[in-house]
Amino acid sequence: MLAAESYREAAELATSQKAWQVVGQAWLGVGGAYLAAQTHGLAATAYRAAADAAKRGDLPLMRIEALRMAGSCHLLGGRADEALWAWKEAVDLGAGLAAGEGKIAAPRRNVMLRP
Repeated sequence: MLAAESYREAAELATSQKAWQVVGQAWLGVGGAYLAAQTHGLAATAYRAAADAAKRGDLPLMRIEALRMAGSCHLLGGRADEALWAWKEAVDLGAGLAAGEGKIAAPRRNVMLRP
């Protein structure tokens, strides 16, 4: 699947430069491609990778969304137990945020990823 492969390559490149917001966005793209193809297990794994990147980059809102999507994919794939764990982690993370602590990052200027 070309889209998933392209997003995965972007995630690898961004990982090498510790650009965690880009890594997370790329893994969200991988998850979306797999979700569209109805390969729910692979989609859940990709969304979990996005959540891990968001954790490394201290991006709690992205992490919450990635966990929410991982849970939805687990549910669609018949893994309600895994869905509940992902959603609980997302809710716990959200409950632990103080108001205004979501860290919506302003765009960084002149950021170029180099192969």
